[in-house]
Amino acid sequence: TNYKIGIDKVVAQVCFSGAKANISYDERFFVTHSYKEGDIANIQLVDMLDGSTYQVTDMPTGVKALFPHFRSDGWFYFLVRDGDKEYVIASDLAVKLAAGI
Repeated sequence: TNYKIGIDKVVAQVCFSGAKANISYDERFFVTHSYKEGDIANIQLVDMLDGSTYQVTDMPTGVKALFPHFRSDGWFYFLVRDGDKEYVIASDLAVKLAAGI
């Protein structure tokens, strides 16, 4: 009886192509990967509080940053594929943005 949800106010609107979006535990951010020029994929972070979009990676041709996923502490991991090699990378960008750094 105390919990009310209002959907009449748009908080943020973000329009760009992306896949496998993941929302932070505090529901402030979402992170996704998007393809550029066919053989490049980059990670994008969106602050849903104000609609700001941040390109986290700038991959060279043939390298893909994929499948970002938030941890409970605000960091997120993503996979980088470079030919037959794969790496796991972590970023604290959302933590820094939330702290105003």
